[in-house]
Amino acid sequence: MEDLKKRKKYIEYVENVMNLTGVRWCQPYNAKRFKDNFKNWTSGNKDIDEFIQQSQLNAVYYQKNF
Repeated sequence: MEDLKKRKKYIEYVENVMNLTGVRWCQPYNAKRFKDNFKNWTSGNKDIDEFIQQSQLNAVYYQKNF
């Protein structure tokens, strides 16, 4: 069981590195990932939240979210 947890953490790490470096960047996948996480954060300002969320959903390149 512990080995399975270590493998899962490693896979998550590799996926994060690949996404951050753009090696495996995919617009639909990343838009969904951002959207799924919207409920987990807020700036405290609805207008700013909407701006950030739309920027994340419409990003066309991994280094250009805004």
